[in-house]
Amino acid sequence: MEEKNLVQKQKVWGNYGLALGKAENDLSVKKMVIEKAIAITVTKENIKDAESLLKVAKQDLKSLVEERKKITDPIDNVKSRLMDTEKSVSESVKTFETEIIGTKKKIQDELALINAKSDEKKLFLSKLNQAYIDCNFEYQRIKNEKVNQIYLDILEKEIAFDEFDLTVKARVLELKSNANLPSFKSFFQKQNFVAQYHNITELNEISTENKQVTLDVFLELENDLLAKKVGYRSELANKEEAKKLALKEQLELEKQMLAEKQSKELEAKIQQANIEDATPKSDVKDLKRTFEVDMPNTPQTALQLFATFSANYDAVLAKLKVNQWMAFTPQQIANVLGRLKTENNSLEFSGITFKKVDKL
Repeated sequence: MEEKNLVQKQKVWGNYGLALGKAENDLSVKKMVIEKAIAITVTKENIKDAESLLKVAKQDLKSLVEERKKITDPIDNVKSRLMDTEKSVSESVKTFETEIIGTKKKIQDELALINAKSDEKKLFLSKLNQAYIDCNFEYQRIKNEKVNQIYLDILEKEIAFDEFDLTVKARVLELKSNANLPSFKSFFQKQNFVAQYHNITELNEISTENKQVTLDVFLELENDLLAKKVGYRSELANKEEAKKLALKEQLELEKQMLAEKQSKELEAKIQQANIEDATPKSDVKDLKRTFEVDMPNTPQTALQLFATFSANYDAVLAKLKVNQWMAFTPQQIANVLGRLKTENNSLEFSGITFKKVDKL
């Protein structure tokens, strides 16, 4: 049946081809007749005859067009039918492309969330580590300061050598009962960390897994004071010189502590930079995220686009491809602004709003 239809169509189109050839000849003849009729030089003397010839020529041209349509209309109908198939396929392809873009966007968004959470964890660990460094530095400073204060006071009061240990223990115990040391929590709060992707339970787990030791101020204070007993007798005999030496040692110790703190901070930054990125990578090619001007089709928008062109003349002109400036449109400006924004997302144009567009 299908073969029979093809044979019939072949016969029809064969006949049509003959008719087309005959029509082409007829139209060529009529064309020459019309052109020959008006192939005169128009003068003042023959102006009325020329007008009459023009009227006839226009009527003949109209007839020529009608005759041409008789032969070309069937082709137009066939062309329209054939174009329907490509329109249908085009819509199917577009729908399929939209589905792919949607799925790829979902993949990218999921990966972006995972990466964002991973980056936030790194930031949290960095701030946690800095809080430990700051905390231990301050505890060390307080301890050194109190060691100096208590020892100089013991020297000043000339405590007996045999009473040195008991005096130290008593002073440390008194200080411990009255002291109000800053908590580690207060040092971390100064880091101003704000979580977006982790809840409090997750952060507590990370904190527990990465817990560090903080200085036991009072234990170290007592040990350092007791260690000074070795030179206590000789320093007791020359208190003024001992005080000067103690103050000098304290200043040197503070410099050393600051250098150690800076070294730890640098080491922490290096370690942070060397942490291997364990976040998953996708083998799916990323979408091209572009920008388009997103504004209503109004006279105000057109004026705004022209104003933006004027304000950014060199940047926009370099991207424009205009053949006829008298036919220049606001849409051409909008297209260039979109390309500029796509190339550099940080660009902002006063009065212009954009939308993100995902493309394969």
